[in-house]
Amino acid sequence: MDDFNASLRKGRRRSARRRAGMYDAIFEGEDEDVEGRRRGAAAAAAAAATAGGKGGWDALSLLDPGLFGQLQESFQDAMIFAYLGPRVAENTIPWAFEGEERRSRGRAEGGREEGGEGEERLHPHILELTSGQQLLGYVDVAPLSLDSLLEAGRREEEEREGGEEGLSLRSQLSGLSSVTDKKNYTPLRLVWQGRCLARSTRLRDPVKEEDVLVVQAHLEGEAQQQQQQQQGGQQGQQRKCYVIRGLESKQLLSSHQVRDAGTGELTHVLVSHRTPLVSHLHLLQAEGGVECRVSKGDLQSYVPSEYWRFPPRSQDHDVGSWYIERADPTAPGRNGGRSVAATRKEKLLPPAVMLLVCAYKTLDREVREEEKRQRSARLKETMKGWMGKML
Repeated sequence: MDDFNASLRKGRRRSARRRAGMYDAIFEGEDEDVEGRRRGAAAAAAAAATAGGKGGWDALSLLDPGLFGQLQESFQDAMIFAYLGPRVAENTIPWAFEGEERRSRGRAEGGREEGGEGEERLHPHILELTSGQQLLGYVDVAPLSLDSLLEAGRREEEEREGGEEGLSLRSQLSGLSSVTDKKNYTPLRLVWQGRCLARSTRLRDPVKEEDVLVVQAHLEGEAQQQQQQQQGGQQGQQRKCYVIRGLESKQLLSSHQVRDAGTGELTHVLVSHRTPLVSHLHLLQAEGGVECRVSKGDLQSYVPSEYWRFPPRSQDHDVGSWYIERADPTAPGRNGGRSVAATRKEKLLPPAVMLLVCAYKTLDREVREEEKRQRSARLKETMKGWMGKML
């Protein structure tokens, strides 16, 4: 195990130097030694097989030290790749990546968790979006006024020559109220590789008693080109608003409509459900086909980060992560042959929308845990008062 840990650390340094362009003669010498030992082991195994009068593989060949060394090196390479993750180029959103959740309780200066007294200090990044050890972006709190959203929706309606009657953004948000005393209703923004890709805010519908999430996403790539063609080739940063209702539901299985705020058109359906210790989100296109799958295991509930095989990338984001798997219409084979391949490329939802949905789900979890701690604290105070009266 010590040899494996040493080789793992060596692989991390080697990969870091290769990425930084500092692959020097030291590692070249190490590679030559490893390759020489590998050739020697292979030659010895071949000679032993020839001397024994047997060719190919048999049960005894598994005990050969040369073969065992090759298997060990292959396993170590696979573990190092799993730890470092695939490299993501600039201005690229991969088809699969992770969103690491922050700890719901802050850390004291000495590294220990803060107690129930005083104000909690949380990391400003609610989610940190990563590919292995590479930090790609984050979701944090950023102010967003309702007036700016309405103005953006009005411009979008004018560009589209008016939305569907009764389903424009202003009509969808009429009668809704802002909630300022709950942190899971705070406005958020998504920053990806230094660029803001989306902003969102959460409102409350007092009539239906449900939350309403409004996401303003900046279009990228082909989606931006399509909208520019629809608008006569106008340049500039294009934005689009979406409305999602009922995300705060605590049901084990629930579905939520995703509507285009400009036209009121139903574009997607978001299905949320749970299995033991795992939360799932499936984004379905209105025409059919799974566009995105998201899952999160509550690792902290059964395996604390101190016992993970690899240490967490950030000590403030070590309670589990959302695994986002987007559909790639150009490569159906990557999607396992499932209905993901049935998605329509021109109907894909901006990935920023799902990332902000995951961030609000994380805030909902933090609020539930805080309410649980407050109930526990009140119960302790009540029991302490009863014991004082009895004694």
